[in-house]
Amino acid sequence: PQHAAQAAGPAVVAVSPASTSTTVGDEIVIDITAANVPEQPGIGGYLIVLEWDAAVLTLTSISDAGWLTAKGGNILPYCDPPDIDNVAGTAAADCSPILAFGLGASPSGPLVHAVFRARAPGSTAISLEGSALKGTSESSTIDSSITGGTVTVAGSAAVAAVTDTPISQVTATAA
Repeated sequence: PQHAAQAAGPAVVAVSPASTSTTVGDEIVIDITAANVPEQPGIGGYLIVLEWDAAVLTLTSISDAGWLTAKGGNILPYCDPPDIDNVAGTAAADCSPILAFGLGASPSGPLVHAVFRARAPGSTAISLEGSALKGTSESSTIDSSITGGTVTVAGSAAVAAVTDTPISQVTATAA
């Protein structure tokens, strides 16, 4: 059976921080969070689908944040190994409840940690389109809204410090 959200408004799945910046070569951690989750049934699992511009960022890892088991205590989820495609700029993390003893996790917390490495200057949206919160039974979902984010990558400091040396100043020595 489908469970509807009982909190004020739907639950929210969001990128946190919503907007951030970094420099080429640096790593950045982005959390995918859940908020406004109804106490009944609570979260039993999730499907997080990420999309980004692969020319700007590379996803180095995506991992469960542990909130389902730490916060709820009544859920035993099974998480599939993450599916990461850095050529297409897509990834998926899927955790489903195997056993649920009562209510799931609520009202808010981090679902997954995504670690990106900045590849090139530019800006990219981090889309969560297709993501969903699962209830405490494998077939139930929780009504939720999806909010993506943005990452802006600046050129590296080392590149900015490079200066041109005129050819006339370069001398060659004959061996």
